[in-house]
Amino acid sequence: MGVRHKGEAITAMARKLACLFYRLLKQGQQYVDKDAEYYEQRHREQQIRLLPKRAKQLGLQVLSPTPMQT
Repeated sequence: MGVRHKGEAITAMARKLACLFYRLLKQGQQYVDKDAEYYEQRHREQQIRLLPKRAKQLGLQVLSPTPMQT
């Protein structure tokens, strides 16, 4: 399920931030900023998960590599 309109994306992000802010205030937690490497790794994992679906849409097939025998 994707966001169809720019306004929906803005609203979704605003809600996410509001929930985060509320949780931090209510539970008295410290905000811990995750570094760029964390987000890059998550983005990479997401792209790998979505690859078979995208390939299927293009009429392609993704094959898993087989281990080499020695």
